[in-house]
Amino acid sequence: MPTSRQILRRQLSCAVCLVSLVLAGTTQAEETTDAANKAELLDKIFDAWTKRQQNTKTLQATWQETIFQAADPAGDEPEQTKSQKLAFTLGPNGETSLISTPLPAAADNANGQVTEVSSFNGQRHFHFTSFVENKKDEGWPIGSVWDTKASDDAHAAQIRPWLLHLRPLGEPAPHLTRDNVKVVATDVDFQGRRCIVLERRDETPRIGVFYVDPQRDYAIIGYHSQVGDRLTLTMTVTPTFDRQLGWRPAQWDCEFANGRFKVSGVLLQCKVNVDLPPETFTPDFPRGTIVFDKDKGLRSLILGEGQRRIITPEESAAGFVYKDLFTTKSGDLAPAKKRGQ
Repeated sequence: MPTSRQILRRQLSCAVCLVSLVLAGTTQAEETTDAANKAELLDKIFDAWTKRQQNTKTLQATWQETIFQAADPAGDEPEQTKSQKLAFTLGPNGETSLISTPLPAAADNANGQVTEVSSFNGQRHFHFTSFVENKKDEGWPIGSVWDTKASDDAHAAQIRPWLLHLRPLGEPAPHLTRDNVKVVATDVDFQGRRCIVLERRDETPRIGVFYVDPQRDYAIIGYHSQVGDRLTLTMTVTPTFDRQLGWRPAQWDCEFANGRFKVSGVLLQCKVNVDLPPETFTPDFPRGTIVFDKDKGLRSLILGEGQRRIITPEESAAGFVYKDLFTTKSGDLAPAKKRGQ
């Protein structure tokens, strides 16, 4: 027959087991509730994003951009600051066009008036620079085209605040989905705002972190990407209320390359749902532009009226005088070597 001490020990053991079961059940219930709350929150975020994306078919915006480049630690490049005006157009299916022109204060030399154009028509990328000087003190307009859906990173960095705000679900970027992002925190202070934090991990080894303001229609007001413990890009956005767009970016700041490069933008004006001509996102290169097709690995000179002169690999390797391209045929400046030579 068990003693009173043994009976007490058994009772205490049963009580401990019961408490453990209750605590385990409570923890599991809390985890289930937390997961359900986060899933519901993610639905609200994507509903707001989808509505904003569907309601804004097109956008035309201009802003003043300041680019700061810190001095090279090795001393090869001094500190530089550049200001320019950007004109951005966004199409209904993620098409983009960005035209940059230096501000008058920056146009203190012949190259100060150089204009750059970057476009994506949903299938093909285009880039154009109105003047590039080479080592022979010559210069000419250059362009490049490519068909891959790989994002133009430099181009995308400049327009990222708008892509995240109006095309968060768009492809090839930002391409945020319910499957590739998750809620990791629901009440975090960011720039004095209480934010929801989303995390994206499908771009291994890069991790993307998004700060979403629930009081501003779930606008993304902060973003950073990192590889391991190293930050590759940080972005903060200050939104303002607009009758047409609701909350929209008013100014923003980006830093990358360990803070060596900083880009800030201040919105000047914007219009939404404007009818756009078909050629908006497929620009024609002007006569005299040397265009490099990245997919084919081939350069050509635009002659106008649908004509172009192919610049052969041999001519590129040998070097050429720009003006001679207009008066010769493809291959004349450096004949192809015969097989075996």
